[in-house]
Amino acid sequence: MSTYRKRLLLDAEFSIIDFCKTGTKEEKNMNKSAREMFEEFGLNYSNNGYQKCYYNDFEDKYIWFFTETQTIEINFDINVNYLQAINQQCKELGWFNE
Repeated sequence: MSTYRKRLLLDAEFSIIDFCKTGTKEEKNMNKSAREMFEEFGLNYSNNGYQKCYYNDFEDKYIWFFTETQTIEINFDINVNYLQAINQQCKELGWFNE
């Protein structure tokens, strides 16, 4: 590996470390509940006992969390922000083995 390439890799590592130390938006979201995160995306909340649903009827967006089967159904493309909220909801439901 060339010296130049090693230097680029080191610079990238320091940039990532510096970025992580500054406190990212994702770290701030860790203190929010899933419901708060989904509401920031404009989604409403519904719970009928066997499923939790976050939805926006106007945009035809739905995310269902089926508690009995521990499955999720989503009818739209998601980005990383939605993924973080989904992971937070799974944590709150106790679906992750820790």
